[in-house]
Amino acid sequence: MTLKNQTKLLFAKELEEMLKNIPMNKIRIVDLCKRCDTIPQTFYYHFHDKYELVAWIFLYDFSLIYGDKEPEYSIASIKRNLIQMEKRKTFYQRTYTDHSQNSINQYSFG
Repeated sequence: MTLKNQTKLLFAKELEEMLKNIPMNKIRIVDLCKRCDTIPQTFYYHFHDKYELVAWIFLYDFSLIYGDKEPEYSIASIKRNLIQMEKRKTFYQRTYTDHSQNSINQYSFG
């Protein structure tokens, strides 16, 4: 795994931890960076904002299931996808129930 992806995963893991106790709209990049022992410039090198990080996590989970293959929509692949989502249940619940200006729904469906 590249250093770039390790850094993104560090932010992803810590964001997921923060979401267990803090609503998405209350999470600040500076606090996320402190918890990751890094500076905001590092975060902004990789992501435009926290919502882009959320979208990256969605894509990362999707890539764990399908990699670079064309998605297959079989019962087995859907089950694998749901199992992956279950591992991050709180993350998905918190991000989908966030209705702030740049929520994942706004980000996804523009």
